[in-house]
Amino acid sequence: MLMGIALMTALSACAAMQQPRQKASEANPVVETATPPNAGVILYSVSPRIEKHPPAGSLPRILLSLGGARSREGEGRMFRAYVEITHDYKGPQHFAFATFGGADRIGTRYLAHDSHCDPSGACQYQETVSVPLPEAEVRSAAQDHRALRFRIHGSEAYVSVAIPASYTSALLAKMDAAPGS
Repeated sequence: MLMGIALMTALSACAAMQQPRQKASEANPVVETATPPNAGVILYSVSPRIEKHPPAGSLPRILLSLGGARSREGEGRMFRAYVEITHDYKGPQHFAFATFGGADRIGTRYLAHDSHCDPSGACQYQETVSVPLPEAEVRSAAQDHRALRFRIHGSEAYVSVAIPASYTSALLAKMDAAPGS
């Protein structure tokens, strides 16, 4: 539990301080580490953030940060995606779970939401969720040199997310090379 709380706090802060956004296909991912005092974990954050949006400024827009954590002894590992979704669906979606292929639902953590409406009543919503990523899915995508794909489901809609293989490979390489791995 402590590792989960430390990961949530540190990666939220790291995501805000990362390099400018780039298209993931143009990016060379860099994995940064942090070791909070007395936390017993090593935190990993991959930058730059991934930005996905349809052409011509339409919605939804997705801004994603990938991170992980492991105990200093190398025993426990966690992987998470922090996903900011800007959309114009019918109201907030409260994105509650994610699916990977045909796998079971994995609950998300709803972190923030905001809305902006113009005088005509047209609204844009911004919702941020944390998605736990199963280690087996992360490893499989990296080993197969394919994007890690999943859907985040809301009350009336879903968004599709793809994390490039270069991101998952870089994160795993850094975590696996650390002492105690």
